[in-house]
Amino acid sequence: MKSRSSTISSASAVMSAEARVAAYNWQVFAGELDNYGCAVLPKLLSPGECRTIAALYSDESHFRSHIHMARHGFGWETTSAIPTTTRRFKQCHGGGQTRPTPLLLQYVPGDFNCLHQDLYGDLAFPIQVAILLSEPGKDFTGGEFVLTE
Repeated sequence: MKSRSSTISSASAVMSAEARVAAYNWQVFAGELDNYGCAVLPKLLSPGECRTIAALYSDESHFRSHIHMARHGFGWETTSAIPTTTRRFKQCHGGGQTRPTPLLLQYVPGDFNCLHQDLYGDLAFPIQVAILLSEPGKDFTGGEFVLTE
């Protein structure tokens, strides 16, 4: 059972995150998505929030499955045209696809993930969010993170 102080702490963390998200200039991000296919939301999570989320990885009870990337060659590409984000969002919701698919990935030296989309329904929603929980130069060196449209 949660203590009152942990409930208050969780509630304040949610309010803090909501305030951070509300403070972004969403018109600018929409323009970046339209023009470049990606947008960067700086300081979306605090360093402490990143550490807390990353620490969840070692406890498999938080997840419906646990994938070890070294055992798999996941990935595929598609060249089909993607309708506008708003239209696809409405199509997904209209088709009953209303739940997000959060993934927490952990990579160790030698791991990689091919270009792909995780599909859990008949339609693909074109926006994916990637949040780096590690600090480059401190938690790791080398490697690269590449997004492509």
